Amino acid sequence: MDFCPYRNRFETYQRFESRGRGRQDILDELRTSAIYARAGAAWDASRVRGRLRALGVRRRIASSERTGTGWEALTDAELRVVELAADGKTNREIATGLFVSPHTVNTHLRHVFDKLDIKSRVELTRIAESRLRQPLKTSTA
Repeated sequence: MDFCPYRNRFETYQRFESRGRGRQDILDELRTSAIYARAGAAWDASRVRGRLRALGVRRRIASSERTGTGWEALTDAELRVVELAADGKTNREIATGLFVSPHTVNTHLRHVFDKLDIKSRVELTRIAESRLRQPLKTSTA
């Protein structure tokens, strides 16, 4: 069989080695990226991930600090989608505004519905208005 589950990793190591770098260098870069991410140094973590991407490593550092449900569980992308959906925008309008596909918007909304335990966009708009708009009104008064 031609299928090898480690093919991509092996090719990545080969790329590093062809540039005079070895497996340990990849691991060091991955650790560095994780340390920056945990420390909240987003720009530095992004810079290291960019170096890794140039070498063929595709890895997303995910934070495990999020809760599974509720507003705190929503990602930044999901919150942006919620704000635009609460403003009455369609999935296509949200996608155009965020430079993503309508399918991505739909996926974000499904995740939001699951995390907030809601079933409809109307319900989302209602709770988003009370959650997202109140702090804006009090801070400008």
